[in-house]
Amino acid sequence: MDPFNFQKMFRNMQPTHTFSPDYLKDIKWMVDQYKQVLDDDFWNSIHGMGRQKKQVYNSIPLETWENDTYLFLSAFVPGLVDVNHVKLSFLSDKRVLIKAKPNRPQPATSTKMIESDFHDGILEREMDFPYPVHKDNYHVTVDNSIATFIFRKREANKKEESIPVDF
Repeated sequence: MDPFNFQKMFRNMQPTHTFSPDYLKDIKWMVDQYKQVLDDDFWNSIHGMGRQKKQVYNSIPLETWENDTYLFLSAFVPGLVDVNHVKLSFLSDKRVLIKAKPNRPQPATSTKMIESDFHDGILEREMDFPYPVHKDNYHVTVDNSIATFIFRKREANKKEESIPVDF
């Protein structure tokens, strides 16, 4: 018996019927329905059997502080060590755009990265201040991956207008 003569070997196992295209469409529709129901949310609800979705954030966490004279803006950028890796642009006297380039903290003796949650590109974030600030006079420091911008508050233009009222 020739071991590669499958027709002789499996002659009794030949299918006696064929699938119609409509029947195959019904099977495909059924499989699509199962996929919609049995998605990752379903499997996660059964004792965490589903795949965990990674969340990658493309935003800079910010905190705003103030005193009587100054407004402080702290921005956390992973691996930030140099003031030159964070840029601030004024969109108005009350709105800024912060862009930063995070640095990956690679251990000294490591050779290959397996997985990372760090964003690869430039992080950016717009921020609205509660008060107008001086755009030309601010200071920035970096310590422990936190860039702190110090702005001098500017008094809002308070124009008193008299409105004539007839009695």
